[in-house]
Amino acid sequence: MPRPVVFVDTNAVDNSGSVTTFLGGRNDLEKIAKRADIKLPVVVYDEIRKHIKTFLAGQKRSFKTNPHRHILNISDKSIDDVDHDEMVSKLEKSESVKFEVVELIDEASAYKEIYHYAIEGTPPFEKSGDKGFKDALIAKTIDQYDAKNPDAEIFLWTNDDRLKEYFSNTEIQIIDGFQKFDQLYSEDKMEDELLLDRIWSYLKDEGVNIASQREPLDQWQNYEGDIVSIFGEPNGDKLSLKVSSSAREPESYTLQSLDSTIDVLSSVGSFSGAHSAVAEVDSLFSYFSIDQLRTITEIMTTNSQIYAIGGDDDIAQFAERLFNALDSNEEDELAIEIRNRYGLKLSTEEERAQLPF
Repeated sequence: MPRPVVFVDTNAVDNSGSVTTFLGGRNDLEKIAKRADIKLPVVVYDEIRKHIKTFLAGQKRSFKTNPHRHILNISDKSIDDVDHDEMVSKLEKSESVKFEVVELIDEASAYKEIYHYAIEGTPPFEKSGDKGFKDALIAKTIDQYDAKNPDAEIFLWTNDDRLKEYFSNTEIQIIDGFQKFDQLYSEDKMEDELLLDRIWSYLKDEGVNIASQREPLDQWQNYEGDIVSIFGEPNGDKLSLKVSSSAREPESYTLQSLDSTIDVLSSVGSFSGAHSAVAEVDSLFSYFSIDQLRTITEIMTTNSQIYAIGGDDDIAQFAERLFNALDSNEEDELAIEIRNRYGLKLSTEEERAQLPF
């Protein structure tokens, strides 16, 4: 089954206020990238590069006026010698999300149509004035890609209303993040009978014998974007199965109850109980949903029997793992709460983005 294509607008993945990654929108972007191919129209790619360079230039000016830099013997020349293009290129090469830059196939044809949209004030241009040129370039890039790849299922992640209107009567599907993509794209989920066949074959090979309906009772995305499905009888034993969102293959399973494990953590009343309960939750970490991680965070920050031994290696390591999961899903308030409670020397992605040049 071919992977769908997701084109992204600048306003969806702009990262102008940070130099930690080339693309922004990390929480949604990384999850979408597990299940789709990310495409950047060349105008979006160029605009992102420009925004990052503008941010770097501002940081350079700010740094030059900082008197404390002289303590480090950093000269004006060494600051001026910083090559913004080189820095952005390095940032791009280190980008963990794979993407492809897509250019117009037929520029002459595209610009004739864009001229018409501008004169008539039709989407993606505004009704009056000529605002919308970059959006029109995005629209024509997608149009031409679609014409060349008629079998591709194409999505566009944008927050621009006129661009949405342009594609409103087409097969291009508009999304505003992962949740909408997940709602619209279901071919790689449990509705796929071939995937269900692979799941049952996998469980058979693992020697698992659990009375179960063929369809899952429940399913969700874990903090990494993989699918967790619950199988079993409604009032009987349950099996939690993790399926890779990218490979579309079953990866692991557990017969342990996720809810019961969280309940045990919640009821911890001794230091020894805290160690064993945290270890149990840690062993099932990849099965939990974001909502479940929120509940775990609340327990970890309110149960004195647990946070009182937060300096012990196993508890501290689990707290850091929980922080990283929350941070990667933009749960900043909870991430900061767990960091402060356990004295972790970590910063959130949002805080890192505000660090001086």
